[in-house]
Amino acid sequence: MQTVLSGSSLQNFSHASLKTQSSRCAPVKLQLPGLAQNVVLKHLRSEFDMEGFRKGKAKKLPDSVLLATFGPKRVKTAVVEQLLNTVTPLAATGYKDTAIADSISIVDNVDELAARLDVTNDFKFTFGFDIAPQLGWKKPYKNMRVEVVPAGDEASDAQALEAKLLSARKEKGTLSVVIDRGLQRGDVAVVDFVAKRMDLDEELMGSRRTGMQMDTDTADYAFMPGIVEGMVGMRPGEERDVRITIPDNWEPATLQGLEVECHVKLNEVFKWQLPEMTDEWAREMDPSSSGFEELSQKLLNLQKAETAAATTRRIYDALNEAVAQAVDVEVPESLIQEVGKQDYQAKLLEMQAKGKLTLEQVSQLATEELLNNYISQKRESLVEIQKTTLAMEAIFQAEKLQIAQADVDAEFALASADMEEQGAEYDKERLLEQVTETLKGQKTLEWLEQNNEVILLAPQPSI
Repeated sequence: MQTVLSGSSLQNFSHASLKTQSSRCAPVKLQLPGLAQNVVLKHLRSEFDMEGFRKGKAKKLPDSVLLATFGPKRVKTAVVEQLLNTVTPLAATGYKDTAIADSISIVDNVDELAARLDVTNDFKFTFGFDIAPQLGWKKPYKNMRVEVVPAGDEASDAQALEAKLLSARKEKGTLSVVIDRGLQRGDVAVVDFVAKRMDLDEELMGSRRTGMQMDTDTADYAFMPGIVEGMVGMRPGEERDVRITIPDNWEPATLQGLEVECHVKLNEVFKWQLPEMTDEWAREMDPSSSGFEELSQKLLNLQKAETAAATTRRIYDALNEAVAQAVDVEVPESLIQEVGKQDYQAKLLEMQAKGKLTLEQVSQLATEELLNNYISQKRESLVEIQKTTLAMEAIFQAEKLQIAQADVDAEFALASADMEEQGAEYDKERLLEQVTETLKGQKTLEWLEQNNEVILLAPQPSI
């Protein structure tokens, strides 16, 4: 439907009357007597530099001089831009209950609008926007059943404790060259390495290493599963092919189930000389500990807390997935673009925080083209994220959940301090919105956990 706005100049637009009807694409008709003379030339005088005049000091120049200086095309473009910037927000107020914030855009080409601008006739343009999606449910979000594999149990926590103690001993240990035997588990090997996919008979991308130092205590889960067993007994200078099937709990998931052949050349072997786990060693590692027993208990408690937190994250991931499958909603394009931008920026900041990118590199990667490529590649997952976000907001409102303002203030303070520490520019209002959305999502997940059946399965054996 057409939206009509009448007024003799831009000065009285704020008092103009609007008549609108809901639509995804809204044409606007505007009556334009004298607009170029009364508003746009005044704008040009104040905003643009002119030879012989400082910015904003060309107030007394005749209109004809300004028109000759800037040229008809530039003046018309300025007229159109001024009109669009002023009129569109007013025309859009008729759609405030249905239009998604920040999704409004001009459908027409600005240069074409400028070319056909005639201040003696009506001016027509069309703006478009995304309508707030109507959300329904394929099945209820209450009394769902989700199954989750815990992040660990007592046995895995004990195993993780042993690994932490070993790592702590290695911090104080020394390495010596092995010359009288083959490789044993627990040694450190210096290897040349490459893996080949058997299904495609081609090199596994990113697998090639030269002179890599491999700790055989951690290589099976930090590098390649099962590689150590295939290397045991090798001597310096020896080469060996080791066939491995990637297990189903390996990350990234794209490698799960693949059969690969690893070609390994062993260059050198080192063995550890490690300190004994005495009370003295324990106090050296942690001066607040009375001895080895207390240090071990502290590390075990930390490990249990990490396991519990990881299990909770898995529960929340499962609930998010269940909600996304239960909701029925068409995600508007503007929301896909928004979550894509947020996700891309978050990944850049995370890489900067980890020291993988400098601030300059982050700036170089923060381009419109790279962002669009990222959104295109991740589109399916971004749609799922937004479906979940829309569903969580609907549940939060439907169940009348609330978050404390003190929690919002505290979380915002942490988030803004983190941004400032990283030297990142940010919009305070937008950051506050994101913090609030995060806390609302957390509250909703807690409610879902309490009001749905969560089945904890047997933990998977560690790799």
